[in-house]
Amino acid sequence: MKEKGQYLTLPKQRLSRLIKLKKELKVTYLDEIKEPQINRFITSNRQTLSNSTINRYLFLLSAVIRTATEEWSVATYPLKLSKFKLKEPAENIKFLSDWQIAQKIIDRAADHLKPIIYTALYTGMRESNILGLKWENIDFTGGTITIKVKDKTKQGGKNHSIPIIPQLAQILHNQPEVSDFVFTYKGNPIKSIMTAWRNIFYKRDGRKSFSHELKDPELPYINFHALRHTAATWILRKTNNLRITKEILGHANINTTLKYAHVLDDEKRKALNTVFNQ
Repeated sequence: MKEKGQYLTLPKQRLSRLIKLKKELKVTYLDEIKEPQINRFITSNRQTLSNSTINRYLFLLSAVIRTATEEWSVATYPLKLSKFKLKEPAENIKFLSDWQIAQKIIDRAADHLKPIIYTALYTGMRESNILGLKWENIDFTGGTITIKVKDKTKQGGKNHSIPIIPQLAQILHNQPEVSDFVFTYKGNPIKSIMTAWRNIFYKRDGRKSFSHELKDPELPYINFHALRHTAATWILRKTNNLRITKEILGHANINTTLKYAHVLDDEKRKALNTVFNQ
């Protein structure tokens, strides 16, 4: 947490997960974590946590062990956590149907959140990459943003460049340079947008908590990651080019991009029905 976690998105969630891992693995040193401890952790949580959530815990533990061996020079048990990964249901890809819905979300967002939403839609970047974006990552002359994205073949990820369209350039130019980070609130880097994002959709139960009642029944809640799905779907819909979509999103494998092609299957079916069901 001190070296990495506190600088990532959702630091409180990461800390709570680290505490749960430490408590339930019941070990003192990292090299004590072996197959029996992992199996016990999975078994004890199968009834209360989804497979996807358990996999997130294993991914976090893997990051800790990898950091220990690669950066701290600490000996750990040669554990392949990937073999413990549980089967997850096919991803339910949610995306905004059109710009009108996107604009409604933007209009209801807090002022400091609006440029973050625009950036997500104009680039398809992940939340963590947007909140971690620094001025040094932006080349206004060349018109590109360069960030690090995950890549199993390269330690620390690979460099990924995204073109800056004129609309995004204007938004970025409008951000005050009061920090190394592009997106700030009251002069400080924004570490989490969860509260501001939920405030777009839900009424408040009190000063700090949200109710489950939507502000607008016609604007159901979606998570922020759906904006990345939206960008990918809109790009593919407009270009019909999987390779271009893959390169913009920074996918390491074309198979990841193919899931958006399946999203468009329903639209193709509707188009055929419209044409031939007279």
